[in-house]
Amino acid sequence: MDGDTITDQRKNKKLTLDEQIEKHEATLKQLKNKKKMVDNREKEKERKARTHRLCEYGGLVEKYLINYSSIAPEMFEALLGELVSLPGVGDFLNAKNTPHD
Repeated sequence: MDGDTITDQRKNKKLTLDEQIEKHEATLKQLKNKKKMVDNREKEKERKARTHRLCEYGGLVEKYLINYSSIAPEMFEALLGELVSLPGVGDFLNAKNTPHD
């Protein structure tokens, strides 16, 4: 009988260890999912901040450039390039610029 009791104890202990492993694996899976959700929320927050910033800049373009919609993107890029190359503008932008992306 003692041999059977020891065997039963070992089986129970193994079962308990297997249960613990399953429990820890489930916890690990939950934590990975939580991390993924937090990462996704952070990415969405950054995306929304960038979109907001771009809309603000677009609003300023509309404010200062009358008939801006008739300007082709290539022309607008050339205009911005010319503006930045004006004396003092590049220095002003570099001094005031804070990285956004």
